[in-house]
Amino acid sequence: MLSPAAFFPTVRPDVPWSEALYYAWIIHGITVAVGLPFVGLGLFRPSLPSNLSGDPQMETAMRALSGGVGVGSLVGSLLLYPLVLLAGAGIVHLVAMLFGAAKNGYGATVRAFCYAAGPNLFGIIPCFGFIAGIYGLVLAIFGISSLQETSTGKAAGIVLLPIAVMICCCGLVFSLFFAAIAAALGGMAGGTHSL
Repeated sequence: MLSPAAFFPTVRPDVPWSEALYYAWIIHGITVAVGLPFVGLGLFRPSLPSNLSGDPQMETAMRALSGGVGVGSLVGSLLLYPLVLLAGAGIVHLVAMLFGAAKNGYGATVRAFCYAAGPNLFGIIPCFGFIAGIYGLVLAIFGISSLQETSTGKAAGIVLLPIAVMICCCGLVFSLFFAAIAAALGGMAGGTHSL
C-alpha cells in the first residue's frame, strides 16, 4: 500500500486470484468490525424534526431503528462484498479490453483491484474515507498498469472511465427526475390558476 511501484511488479498475473480476494475481503471485514459497535449502539442516526427531537421515546426508537438498520447493512455489505468487487473488476476489465489492455486476462484485473483495497482501512477514521478512496483508485491504476502490462495513462483511463460514465448516468437520472417533478409542480400550479 505504501510502495505500489515496488509491490505490483512482484505480483504474478497468472496465479489464481482467490488469495487477493481474501485479502480485500479481510480488509473490508476489519472495517465492518470496527464500525459495527458505533452503528450497533445507534450513534449514527438520522436527525429528527424539531417537534419530535425532545421526545425520549422517539429518541430511543430512532436509536434502535438506526442501530438495527445500520448493523443489517454492514453485515449485508460484508456478505456481498466479494460479488460487488468481482462485478466492478469485470466492468473495468471490459473497458481494458476495449482499450486493448487486457493482455493477462480477468484474473489480473481482479488481483489489481483486490490489492488496491488496502487504503480502505483508513476509511475507518472520520474524514479520511474520501482520501482513502482516492488513494485506492491510484493503487488500482498502478495495479492495472503493472498486471496488464500497459501504460499508466491507459490504466488511468481504464479505471476512471467507468466512474465517469456512472457519474454522468446518475446526473442524467437526477436531472430527469427533478425535471419531471418541476413539470408536475408547474402543471399543478397552472391548474390552480385556472380554477
